[in-house]
Amino acid sequence: MRTRLRNAREAVHQLSPLFSYGFWGKGHRRVLTNVTFYATNLCDSRCIHCGFWQQRPVLHLSPEVFQRVHDSPATDIDTVFGFEGGEFPLHPQADEILEIFRGRKIELYANGLKPELTKALVRKHSIPHLILSLDGRKETYRKIRGVDGFDRVTALAAEMARETLVSISYTLSPWNDLDDFQFVRQFCQRHGITFGLNILHNATFFHPDFDYSEQALSPEEFQMQPIPFAAEEHFQGDHPVKLDYFLGYNEWLRGNLHVPCTSIFHRIVVFANGDIPLCQKGDFGILGNLYEQSLEEIWWSRETLARQKRRIRCNACWISFHRYDDLFMYRAMKTLLPERWIRFWMKHAKGRAPS
Repeated sequence: MRTRLRNAREAVHQLSPLFSYGFWGKGHRRVLTNVTFYATNLCDSRCIHCGFWQQRPVLHLSPEVFQRVHDSPATDIDTVFGFEGGEFPLHPQADEILEIFRGRKIELYANGLKPELTKALVRKHSIPHLILSLDGRKETYRKIRGVDGFDRVTALAAEMARETLVSISYTLSPWNDLDDFQFVRQFCQRHGITFGLNILHNATFFHPDFDYSEQALSPEEFQMQPIPFAAEEHFQGDHPVKLDYFLGYNEWLRGNLHVPCTSIFHRIVVFANGDIPLCQKGDFGILGNLYEQSLEEIWWSRETLARQKRRIRCNACWISFHRYDDLFMYRAMKTLLPERWIRFWMKHAKGRAPS
């Protein structure tokens, strides 16, 4: 009985932010938990599953925008700021931008192809969390990333893991397999690195003008496909929400799983042109632009909240940026409500089908 009460109190604590996020109620003066900047579309990878490196013109989000976001009352000391690209270390003012956020919760994403530059940024700005991309073994890496960077990335990850928190972002795709998956997991275990799982998704902003002919690939190869080895035996000993994400994908892809979209109420991405989309998928319009309005003007507007509430039952993606948080909230709800009730709502909610 005591255990149940303790679990229920913990679940209520986990769900209580939904009131301030606006999921329930009016959500006045909401504070963001995560702001992730796609600060530049400049990139030195040649990934076959992403067209950032092909985008022109090259755009860099200005330090003035970063400063205003840092100072905004729509963020606080608990807000996590993610710095991505393209390749964020290639932003010509990366040093200046990271200095603005010194002492805040920072996640620096890098492809690791410029290891000395990345190490210098991490050390100079005391970056608490470095996230590197590694999608498999050496030949798999070269095929997916389009460059021979495997040795640089693995050496950088192993070295920096002795100095700060390092995560590996592994993206499941049609071009890697179970052997690649296990190789990267074992590499992380050997070096005390966090294994982060993503699944290739359908966010159009990654490749709006992708030139398929340059990679000798067809658009059909970019369609989302089931994971052939999605079984618990292949993903033991990790966080249960990661397992939910891993095992739930195939069911979602078949249209058998609906998860309420709560993450859009407290997480945003910012594009290099200053746009803030409703969600990372990028298909449902722009909430505002940081060159034209302040973050709080955009985030606290009634129109933003109304648009979020209209998408609450959206089921159009399995993007890790959103779905990890959604599944975390689902687990908290499970503590308070019978699972069959939640499953029934998830399965019969009028959500948008995968596309």
